[in-house]
Amino acid sequence: MKAGPVSKRHSFSSKVARVIFPAIVCIASFLLFSSFPKARAGDSDSFSSVETEKKMVVLIVDHLRMEDISPSLTPFLWNLSKKHSVGLLSTRAAGGLGAEYLSLGSGARVRGVNGSDLCLNTQEVIPTFSTGMSAGQAYLEFTGREPPPNGVVCLKWEEVRQKNEELGLEENIGLLGQCLDEGGINVAVVGNSDLLEALSRNATLICANKGGSIPLGDVSDSNLEPFLEKATGSRVDLEKVTNTTRRFLGESSFVVVDSGDTARVEKEQKSMSLELFEERRNEAISQADHLAEELFGLLDMKTSAFVVISPRATEDELKQGNYLTPLVAAGEGFDSGPRILSSDSTRRMGIVDNSDFLPTVLNFFGIPIPGVVSGSGMKSSSCSESLEYLGKLDRQVPITRNARWMTIVPYCVLNLILFALIIVRFFPRRFRLEAGEGSQGLRRVLAPLCIVFLAGPLAFITISAFFYENYAFPVLYCIVFMLIVGLGVWWLQKEKKLDSAVSLCLLTAGVLILDALFGGRLLMFPLLGGGALEGMRFFGFSNVIAGILISSSIWGAAGIISRDEPQSGTRRLLVLVGLVFMSFVLGFGMFGANFGGFVTAIFTVLIFFFVLSPEFLSWKKFVLAAIITLVSGALMLTIDALLVRSHAGRGVSLGMERLIPIIQNKISIHLQEITKFLIPAVIFILAIIAFLFWIRRPGSFWMREWEQNKPRMAALYSTLLGSLLGFAINDSGITLMASMALISFLCASYYALRGEGLDIPGVSPGVRPRALFP
Repeated sequence: MKAGPVSKRHSFSSKVARVIFPAIVCIASFLLFSSFPKARAGDSDSFSSVETEKKMVVLIVDHLRMEDISPSLTPFLWNLSKKHSVGLLSTRAAGGLGAEYLSLGSGARVRGVNGSDLCLNTQEVIPTFSTGMSAGQAYLEFTGREPPPNGVVCLKWEEVRQKNEELGLEENIGLLGQCLDEGGINVAVVGNSDLLEALSRNATLICANKGGSIPLGDVSDSNLEPFLEKATGSRVDLEKVTNTTRRFLGESSFVVVDSGDTARVEKEQKSMSLELFEERRNEAISQADHLAEELFGLLDMKTSAFVVISPRATEDELKQGNYLTPLVAAGEGFDSGPRILSSDSTRRMGIVDNSDFLPTVLNFFGIPIPGVVSGSGMKSSSCSESLEYLGKLDRQVPITRNARWMTIVPYCVLNLILFALIIVRFFPRRFRLEAGEGSQGLRRVLAPLCIVFLAGPLAFITISAFFYENYAFPVLYCIVFMLIVGLGVWWLQKEKKLDSAVSLCLLTAGVLILDALFGGRLLMFPLLGGGALEGMRFFGFSNVIAGILISSSIWGAAGIISRDEPQSGTRRLLVLVGLVFMSFVLGFGMFGANFGGFVTAIFTVLIFFFVLSPEFLSWKKFVLAAIITLVSGALMLTIDALLVRSHAGRGVSLGMERLIPIIQNKISIHLQEITKFLIPAVIFILAIIAFLFWIRRPGSFWMREWEQNKPRMAALYSTLLGSLLGFAINDSGITLMASMALISFLCASYYALRGEGLDIPGVSPGVRPRALFP
């Protein structure tokens, strides 16, 4: 039945509605804007273990950059990388001094404390104590445990454990050393990165046991030689360190060696000129390369492994948000030939996490991995251009981070301008800046602009498929992409009666789902979203992208349902299955790995279908939606804990005693986010709540819209209600809520403009379209 002209009072273009819509979108755009900055491989072979006796030597070369591995500066490491395995290590930790080292030995991102690197040989006299007490005596007095007579002790160990109780990670502290000890593997540590008047012995933190000690080691200055030409006053003695390591390998199977010099130079950077610093740094890296060659020669690579690791990035890299450092591995478990590292933790070829180090070592020695470990064993895959590929990845991190300012900021500003023009367009006639033909012309421009801007999120995601060296490319790419795709679907609507908004929403959701199913390449360096990049969370969906996926899927589903005349139960069932599959991809650990997004998606989907029902959304149905959401969440957690053990699954498997601190930490992060944008967040939340009540007020013009355009209204209602849940349960829920609202209001604004009588096939000016989607 065709609908004739309707009165101004009951039209979708009501003056109040047309002002409220864009006003809320302005706030959503601001919140979204506020969230921003702040290879080809073959088949994978898991790190395997054999029954014969094995040795592993781990060389620490701190503050190493990917570009430092070159034929001229580090010829041995360069050749080793070409012939064996290489990857980029994400060194992000929970924070605090020594946290990067502690995370390597904990299998999780843990915290450090001031003085955590205060580690000494048992017989060493503590330099800060005036009594001349030895480290062993102090250790006995502090802990009540006997120190190893020829080993190393950490005097701040109990403080480290207590600090990590806040995260529920105290069981992870000292885990690697404890597991190796229980597995009958002797451990030793050699070297330090001391300065003239300051101890710095972080290498101990990697392999200390639960008591904070290592049975065998030498971290004293005996492995250094004076070098007064340096500001540090000393440098590593290659011969002594090599001989000490050789001696310890006779008694131990796992030895950690700290080359030290690169860390010493980095700490003294501020006291040198830039030219001198680069010169000293190159000397230190060259020394580390020579040491790597000497240590490599001590091992039988048929049964042993040699790993060069850099636990901390340089200060300059950290300022650019780049926590990636090179990791080179050779020997048993790492097949020969150019290979590239990856893991199930990052699910990104060429990138591994510092939490992956512990399970890799335990796999090497054939020791079971404890359930509290969040990392996964590293894998080695063939890659003919591994160094070139990793170099591109490493350079892309700071470029992408800075490119956001050049792309997202203009996008958000243009969104605000667009919404302001929409508000002006729908003011009462006496306040309009134009009238008559000019007003009609403004409508003709604003509607396609909504579609062009709706193509923005897809542009910011697909840009991740490219490597680029400057900021001009992403800016031009996003502009061209938005214009071509946005205006393209607009033209297709006029020519073939396709719906522009639905087409774009389905395209965006489809690209995200397919990409997640086939490896998530587009999720590595998207311009849209801060979590995946700055948090070095290289797998899964960030909250911003999760919000885009949920909103786009719901609006796309509304378009598919609206095409039914009369509406078919079969089509609705297929749409429901599709939306449930979308939610599964979003939440499952192998794909989206966003549990909060999964819960938000399931709830939003249920509300969408309940709203579409003849009885609408009663309190009973609302409670039923909540119950189904809880059950679905529990089922997803169970599946994850059994099959994948991503962050959410591991948290539940640890039990309530360990889970409560994790929840408390997430609540703390959430409160910090809210406090950061308190006023706009509160206004936005209250506006959404008021709007949800308003559009269901009996007797309002919205009732006409529910009758004529129910799928669209259901999409609008469910996404806004779902965004509130997403805000409540996610530690950065503001971004998820803002992205969901932005997509929804861009679609709603487009339909509001289209309903004003734009020149659409089959619709005369001033007449409302019969259905939401032609």
